[in-house]
Amino acid sequence: MDSFIRKLREDDTPELIEIAKTTWEGRDHLPQMLEHWLSDSNCFPFVMEIDSKVVSVATLKIMDQGTTGWMEGLRVHPEFRERGFAAQMTNHLLHIATKNKLDKIRLVTAKETPAPQKLAEFVGMNVIGQYSVFWKGYRRNFRWIHETDSVERMEKSEVIDFVQNHTGIFPNRVLIHHWYVFDPIPQNLDIIAETSTEFWFGDGSSASFSSGFQHETRYGSQWCFTIYASTPDGFLSNLSTHLHHARMKNIRNLMCIHPPEFQELYSQVKWLKRRNHGIQLLLFERVL
Repeated sequence: MDSFIRKLREDDTPELIEIAKTTWEGRDHLPQMLEHWLSDSNCFPFVMEIDSKVVSVATLKIMDQGTTGWMEGLRVHPEFRERGFAAQMTNHLLHIATKNKLDKIRLVTAKETPAPQKLAEFVGMNVIGQYSVFWKGYRRNFRWIHETDSVERMEKSEVIDFVQNHTGIFPNRVLIHHWYVFDPIPQNLDIIAETSTEFWFGDGSSASFSSGFQHETRYGSQWCFTIYASTPDGFLSNLSTHLHHARMKNIRNLMCIHPPEFQELYSQVKWLKRRNHGIQLLLFERVL
């Protein structure tokens, strides 16, 4: 059984969609990423082929003005798992990162899935951050407001100064946008803004920052947002702001990313006690 790694081709898509059906309980976002990987010159997507069958895929995306290699999308066909193929793909991405003289590599993976964590550690990566994520739908007539802290709109041009002046609420001084982690530099703010992202801040008794955008999925529109805050009230006030904003846009599904310490607030907010889905994300990094 001979295996080899090659660049992803468009005609690999049907086989990769079948692999995606077996991961994340069928909610895998991989099918939506394939076109992006093939069209973005900063992406280096690869597949492993065995006997003319695609059995694995993984991508290295160059970010942060050519300094960071973002490893993502590693999948292995169920019939070919636990044979070392995932390690081979991970090593190949590390080789590409080294060849391109990147400063560091990063990836995020779910805390609930130990196999990717072992792979990250296998190539010398360490955990530098942790985040909580929840998905939640709500009814059209739903009402919940928390306005203890003032939350106001912020222009894109103001974001970097705010991050630099409030480093305590930004773990590792990075910005999380959907599944990606960005260093706070002007070029990255331009990339984030391409998704029509909007920004909010609170700078009173407690500091807070949040960003959100409308994300189209195969299940419909989703309001995807990230919250950073120094206090529970700051978190809840931003959560209330994004719920209101999603309602105004007639978007009834939410995806929220936030620091894990605010997860304990779920039990205090009636509508958050039951959620569609939730995971913990670990951010790994290795300096090259």
